[in-house]
Order: sequence, then structure tokens, then C-alpha cells
Amino acid sequence: MRLLSLRVKDFRGIDAEEVSFSDGITVVAGRNEAGKTSLVDAFDFLIKHKATSRREEINRAQPYRTEAGPEVEAEFIIGNERVSYRKRWLTKPETVLAFLEGPRAGQTLVADEAHLAADELWGSLDSQLWEASRLMQASALDQSPLSSCSALQRALEAQAGGTIDDGSSGPLMERVTAEADRYYQPKRGDFSRSTKAAVERVTAAEKRLAEAKDALEELSDLVTTLVALEADIDDQQAVLDGQRRDLGGLAAQAESARANQSALEAATRTVETAQRDCDDAKAQLAAREALVVAAENAGSALAELLAAEASAKESLAPLEESVSDTRDTITRLKSELTDVKKSLASARRFEEQSRTKTAVERLQGQLDDCDRLTKEIAELEAGSVPVDGTVLDRVVELEQSIAIAEATANAGAARVRVESLGNPEAILLDGAEQILGPEAFEQAILDELVIEIPGQLRFTVTPDIAAGGSRRDIDRLREERREILADAGVESTSELKEAIRRCEETAAEIVRLKDRRTDRLEGREESVIRDELSRLLASLERGEEAVEGDIDALVARQEQLEVERETADAVLDSHLREADLLRTRLAETEGQVKNQQIVTTRATEDLADARSRCSDEDLEKALAESTAALTAAQSDVAKAKRLLDESGGAAVLTDYELQVKHVEGLQKILGDVRHEHGVTLGILDAKNRDGIQSAHDRAEHELQQAVAERDSILARAEAARLLEEVLARHQKETHRRYIEPFRSALRDLGRATYQDPSFDVDVSDQLEVVSRSMGGTTIPFESLSTGAKEQMSILIRLATASLVSPDDAVPILFDDTLGYSDRTRLRRIVDAIGSADGVGQIIIFTANEDRFAGLDSAARVRI
Repeated sequence: MRLLSLRVKDFRGIDAEEVSFSDGITVVAGRNEAGKTSLVDAFDFLIKHKATSRREEINRAQPYRTEAGPEVEAEFIIGNERVSYRKRWLTKPETVLAFLEGPRAGQTLVADEAHLAADELWGSLDSQLWEASRLMQASALDQSPLSSCSALQRALEAQAGGTIDDGSSGPLMERVTAEADRYYQPKRGDFSRSTKAAVERVTAAEKRLAEAKDALEELSDLVTTLVALEADIDDQQAVLDGQRRDLGGLAAQAESARANQSALEAATRTVETAQRDCDDAKAQLAAREALVVAAENAGSALAELLAAEASAKESLAPLEESVSDTRDTITRLKSELTDVKKSLASARRFEEQSRTKTAVERLQGQLDDCDRLTKEIAELEAGSVPVDGTVLDRVVELEQSIAIAEATANAGAARVRVESLGNPEAILLDGAEQILGPEAFEQAILDELVIEIPGQLRFTVTPDIAAGGSRRDIDRLREERREILADAGVESTSELKEAIRRCEETAAEIVRLKDRRTDRLEGREESVIRDELSRLLASLERGEEAVEGDIDALVARQEQLEVERETADAVLDSHLREADLLRTRLAETEGQVKNQQIVTTRATEDLADARSRCSDEDLEKALAESTAALTAAQSDVAKAKRLLDESGGAAVLTDYELQVKHVEGLQKILGDVRHEHGVTLGILDAKNRDGIQSAHDRAEHELQQAVAERDSILARAEAARLLEEVLARHQKETHRRYIEPFRSALRDLGRATYQDPSFDVDVSDQLEVVSRSMGGTTIPFESLSTGAKEQMSILIRLATASLVSPDDAVPILFDDTLGYSDRTRLRRIVDAIGSADGVGQIIIFTANEDRFAGLDSAARVRI
């Protein structure tokens, strides 16, 4: 697969961007947040998501505060098909797939038909190799799962002399591995999702039991808190009364001191006015001096720029003639190279078609038996209505939240109290009759309340904003509970529990049937087998007529032509850069000349205009007068301040203001304590003590069941792991012969890069680098520095690409790499990238283009 171009519009922070990629190395440079990583993500969206999808990640890709839908278009080559593929999401969704070259050239598909056809094309690629060939900025420097890359496996098997099979890696090993996969992650470093779920159910049950215990203790804490708050209210009231008496004594003294304070403020304002006048005079004089200097400097700068402009024009003409000749040479080489590549592709197709037919018959028989089990599973799933167990937890949580919210709203809301001062009377409350007896009628105001004495008067009580918000919160919680039950197809909590039980029984039967289907598939995913069969059939159907040819001779001619073309490209690029540099300098100089002419004229005119309005002598005179006025005003301020200090007025005013703030603070504290007392009392009244005890007992029972289930699963997991380890030991030696071509390629690349013949690597059965040796020291991969890990990650991807067949090749993507390497190793890794043979496309995204300056043959794009 080769990526030719990518156009992105209205995607995250990208307004519009289009990038073209060369067959070799392309360096895409741009500042941070310019959208480099977003370009890669946009291409992934194009391949994975339908235009009609409303997934959250697509919604997040839409630019902030805009109605425009994200749009992505790419041109790429897969096999013998060259296509243009475009999608737009959210706003007027659109999908268009146009076949530009190949068997279907000229055909255009739209909507779902285009999406399915693109999926079929993409299915012919090794998707694991596509993911493993990236080294992205935001991802950790963990190793990619190369053992699952079918393209690399084919290449290694070919170099090892055919398919590796020592007898212990057949169906028995696959079934044992499949059983172990049920309980562990593929690397066996951690449990699988289902095993973790059993362990997590124990943890969740322990957490629920702890929460139930906390709820019991919370009841006791609320009673203790309520008693303490009542005592605190009495203490705060006594302190507030005393401070109010002190405030009355200070008020008379403060009134007397304000007169002296006013006199000082008036004198201070006079000083400020005089100071501004003095500062203005100084600034005007300094500005006049600056105008004189600016006029002199502008004339000198203009003369220098005119001389530079003439020199730049003389250097540009010879370069433009050389660029035209070099372009003619490149056009001729490209035409001849295209012919050689077509002949080479035909010869390779001839070999590939004979291998594909053998694999089709084997896969079809395996899938027929699986379809029957799949049908049984589908029938069970069609008759089952799935109910998520977390729905019940959410309903119970909502019921508790409604009770607490109602209690809190009643405790914190305003209240109305109506008393009868004579015989019992009838009144109307919101139109309903209410008889006032000897006891007063009292009600919290959460909604608007109308009270009417028939025939006499009517008045309306409106709740405050906070109370209205509480009532809306309660209504929202009740509506959410009703919607959850309706979505589950029930009307009550008990019906929901019964539906969950039925769902669990059906799920258990489905799991049994799926285990039987997994055994028949011998540990492989059905979708993987179907995809492989579809890919092979599609490959045979769309295969072109192939002609046997001398592949080695054609490859040699192709390499020769590519070297000649790269040399011509380098010469053209060098001349273009030099010409662009000269044009840029000339344009900059011409602009500078125009700007400087304007600056010079303006500076001369500004100086003449300023002198016409006020002479230099008048400015000096104004400064002397304002300085004398400032000295006199400062003397008046000193005298007024001395009188205020002698009377003690400033201290009296400060004491009075502080006492006022202190009393206000005490009032607020008392109000907060009273509010907290009301809320605590309301929460305590709303607590369901019997329900809390029942929840505690239920949590204990659930914990016992979860522990028993976890222990059973862990015992089966340990047995499966031990059996897998015994079989793996017999398999290891055979796999070493399979791994050696990959290890050899990586070792040779490392020795050439670091110029160290002692460089070596240890590679695991999963094609992961276990350790690196150099200079007599062996270091585990995980213990390498960040820079060393990054360098090894790059070499791993180059080695993988060098082994994979050109028909299976995919682009290598590097996103802002080599940020942790010193200068020497940086240059060596860059040289390894530039000199790697047979690796196909390399696309580098970077915010620091100078890191890759050594890639002289790379195409460069700036965004």
C-alpha cells in the first residue's frame, strides 16, 4: 500500500490542509498543534468510520462552535488499484470511492456501497503490520505485536525454508493456548478480561460491604454533629452581641477623625495633579529628542537597502535555466521506471496466484461446521432481551438520591406558617380547602403557593431560585428513573431484577455454545478465517493476467533507474531551494526598501510638524514651571499629614472599619452554622435505617458468592497456564529457526547504524526484542533509556519493512520522534532511515525539521 495524498478539512484544529507523499521518504514539518498527528487520525477515521456514524470521537473531531462537518479525502494504491476515497461526517454525510487506475478504472461508488468496497480493498492488507509500522508521539515506546503480522510471518517462513511445524504447534497447542487465553492476556503477564472480572467482582463486593458499614456509622455521626451544631449556635450568638456593643462606642470617635482625613486627601490630589503636569513636560521633551534621532537613522538605513536590492537581482537568472533542464531529465526517468515496475508486478503476481488457490479449500471446510453453531447462538440471542446489571444499581442509586434531595430541599427552603387567631376557619391552598384548627399550618415553599380566604383576600408565595432549582433536580431524578425502567421494558424495580435473572441464564447457554464454536475454530477467530478466505477469493477474482518473468533482472533495473531519478531529484531540489532563497531575499529587500522610504518620509514630516506646534525652547520652559509647582504641593501634603497624625485620626478610622467588618463576619458565620444545622437535620430525617441494615446483610452474602467463583476460576487458570508452558518448551527450539531472519536483519541494521560490530539483540518467540547488547554490556529492553528505546523502535520498524514482500508493504509513520537522542545518535538514526533498502514509503511528521536535515533525498512538506 502506498499513500499518495491526503486532504483534511474542518477536522479538530485543522481548517484545511492538503499533503502529497513521495514514493520514498516524505518529511512533513509544522509547529506544535499545527495538526500533524491529526492528519494520521483523520486517515484512520476515513478507513474505519462510516460517514453516517455518530460516535463520540467523531463528534469531538468537529471544530468548536462550527456547523461544518469533518471531511477527509485520500488517494492511495493497494495492489493494482489506485483510488481516491472521500468522506464527510455529521453535516450532509457523504462517501465517494473513485477508481483511478487498475481493473475498475473509471468506476465511482457512493454511500454504503463505497464504504464496503473500500473495506474489501483494505482487507487485502495486513492490518496488524499497518498498526505496527507506526511510531506515534502520544503512544508509549512499547513493542508492537509483530508475531501477529501475517505479512512478516510469510516472509520469515520463506527465509526459514517453509512453514514452521514441529508437531507440538498443531491443533493441541492451539487448543491449549485458546484455553489459557480464556484466563490470561496473550503475553501471560496479566489475567484476561473475564478472569479480571471475577477478581473485580470480589473487589466490588468488598467495596459495597465497606460502603454499607460506612452508612451505618454515618447515622451515628449525624446525631453527634447535630448536637455540636446546636451548641455552636448559642456560642456564636453571644460573641456577636458583645461585638455589636463595642462597635457603638467607636462610631462617635470615627466621625471626629474624618474631617482631618478629608483635608489630607485634598492636599494629596493637588500633588497628584502637579506630578502629572511635570511628567507630561518631561515626556514631551524626550519625544522631541527621539524624533530628531529617528529622522537621522532612517536616511542611513534607506541607502543600505537600495544597494542590497541591486545585488540580489544579478544572482537569480542562471539558476532558473538549470532548473528547467533537470526537470526534463526527471520526466524521462519516471516514464522508463513505470514500465519496469509494471513488468515486475506481473511476474510477482504469477508466483502469488499459484499459492493462493491451495489455501482457499482448507479454510472453506472449517467455516461450514462453524455456521451451524453460529445459527444456534443467533436464535438464543434473538430471543433474549439484554439487561445490563448496572441498570439495577443505577435505579437503586436514583431512589436514594431522590429521598435525600427531597429532605435537603425541605430543610433549606423558605417556609410559610398560617395560624388562626380565632375560631377554626376554612382557607384555600392552591384551590384545595384547608381547615385551620388550634395548631398552626406550616409548609416548605418549593413551588409557587396560592393562599386564599374566600371572599376576603388572596396572596401568592413564590419560592426563591435555589428552592426552584431543588424541585427541578428532584423531578429530573424521577424522570431519569422512569426512563431507565421504560428502556428496560419494565415498570418496577422487582420486574427489573427478574429480567436480569432471565438474561443471565440465556447468557450462560450462549457461552457454552460459543466455547464449542471456539474449539471447532481451533483457537482462531471466525472473522479472521472469513477475512482470510474473502481476501484470498477476492485476490483470485480480481487478479490480472500475469506473465512469468526474470524478477531479479527487473529488480536490478528498477533500482538503477530509481538511483538515477533520486540523483536528478536531489539536483533539482538543490537548485530550487537556492532559487527560492534568492527570490525570497529579493522580495524581502524590495519590501524593506518601500517600508524604509515610508519610514524616512514619515520621520522627517513628524519632526517638522512637532516643531511647528511647539518649539524646543517652549518645552524646556514648561518643564521648569511644572517642577516648581510640584515642590510647593508636596510641602502642603506634609503639613496636612502631620496634623492628622497628631490627632490620631487615621488609627481611629481604621479601628472603626475593622470592627464593622468583624461584626459582619460574625453574622455570616452564625448564618452558615444555622444553615448547616437545618441541612443535617433534614438528612437525618431522610435516612432509611432498616434499608441500610438490609443493604449491609445483602453485601456480605454477595461477597461470599464472589469469592467462591473467583477461587474456582483461578484454579482452572493455573492448570491451563502450566500445560501451556510445558508445550511451549518443546516448541521453543523450532521457533528459533523461524525468528533468526528477523533477528539477523535487526542485528545487521544496528551494527551499521552504531558502527559497533558487537551490537546484538535477543528476540523472543513473539518477535519482541528482549535485550540489547553493545560494547560487552547487555541491557533489557525495558531498562533502556527513553532515547535508546526510541532508537530501537525505529530500527525494528525498518528491519520489519526490509523483510516484508513489496506486495505486502505499508508506509512507515514516525510522529515527532528522536526528541530524546543526542546529536551523534540522532545523525546515525537519520542516516539509517535515509539509507534503508527496500522499505517502501517512510512518512515523518515533525515539529523540528532540522533533526532530519540529513535526509537529502526526502520530499519535504510544511504545514
